[in-house]
Amino acid sequence: MRRIPKRFQDIDDRHTIRRSLKTQSIDEARARRDAFEETEDQFWASSILGDPDLATIKYKQALLRAELIGVRYMVAEDIAQTETVTQIIARSKLTFNKEEDETLFNAAFGGLKPPPTTLDKAFNLYRETIAADELEGKSDNQLRKWTVVKQGSITLFKQVVKADIPIGEVTRDHGLQFYKHLLEKLKAGAIGTSMAKRRIGDLRALYREYYIYMGEEDRPNPFRNLSFKTSSKRVRPPFSDKWLIEKFTTGNALATINDEARLIIMVMIETGARPSEIANLRRNNIHLNAEIPFISIAPTDDIEIKTETSIRNIPLVGIALEAMKQSPEGFPRYYDKTDAFSGMVNKFCRENGLLETDQHSLYCIRHSFERRMKEKGVDFELRCRLMGHGIDRPKYGYDDDLTIPHRVLSEMALPFSI
Repeated sequence: MRRIPKRFQDIDDRHTIRRSLKTQSIDEARARRDAFEETEDQFWASSILGDPDLATIKYKQALLRAELIGVRYMVAEDIAQTETVTQIIARSKLTFNKEEDETLFNAAFGGLKPPPTTLDKAFNLYRETIAADELEGKSDNQLRKWTVVKQGSITLFKQVVKADIPIGEVTRDHGLQFYKHLLEKLKAGAIGTSMAKRRIGDLRALYREYYIYMGEEDRPNPFRNLSFKTSSKRVRPPFSDKWLIEKFTTGNALATINDEARLIIMVMIETGARPSEIANLRRNNIHLNAEIPFISIAPTDDIEIKTETSIRNIPLVGIALEAMKQSPEGFPRYYDKTDAFSGMVNKFCRENGLLETDQHSLYCIRHSFERRMKEKGVDFELRCRLMGHGIDRPKYGYDDDLTIPHRVLSEMALPFSI
């Protein structure tokens, strides 16, 4: 039972809402009560504000009510075509003497058709509500990049099918049309496999999550089972030790680049950390006064880490330790601006002959770090821990005790001048 709040009585003339929750379980009853309360609050707020999504709110109310009274929500035409007389009578009994309960009537007899929702509108709902917890830890820049990629997939889909089709009208034919377009681009070498998989995966995920949120978990997905086999990726070559020493750890090749960029490169060489992981270090992630100095790669309040396995501690040795001593507060110029950093450094390296071949890039420093560990005979588990790669076994203390990692990295440290 719930009283209609005073401020909503002008738009809802029921003095009190009273309904059975159709369960013997207290926990289930509480969950159903909360679900009703949420949809009622949304309905009242939308009515007062004139929300254009009022039709969506009402439709969602009908879906929820259908679930609570134990019937499958179907639009009226489908009920008439597919259900038996006995089933229709059973629906009628649910509404007997309750003609004024519009939501109940819509739930039992499919009085509302799914409101036409554009893909862009569905994506906004996905971003702001459905995936809100997933996006919670992202920085502004990470959220922008996430949004641009997803929105790009939607825009491409609309271009391919030559229409801004409501999400409810996207068919398997549209899914196949999009798949064939991506396949042609893939064969022509215009896009890579990972991009093709991402594009169709974005549409598949949006469709699935939107209709789960709308209460239609079993709705066939037009993009189901459409994917691309992963082709062999182009492997970026590592820098040779000779090249790293001559071009990066000694001499003046980096003298004309700004200090923060130079120091980030130095830290990369002896930690193997990703550029973003170093650029986003905060003061409390830098432990120069510890018995074994180290950096901790971990999420902050406003920036998430790539994967759970990327969270790790890395001892500081050689040129990396000296570089962090020069920047104990981190790198504010490039905090949450990794794209700008990578673009600038790669351009600088190309223009100044610092790339060993045309296949090399800044990121190859990370590959060099892993190659050096392999050559020194570092065991697979420790290599994975230091690189932030996943490994399907317990950590066995590597992240807590830095003695062995510190010894290993000290033995492979390159000569330097800074």
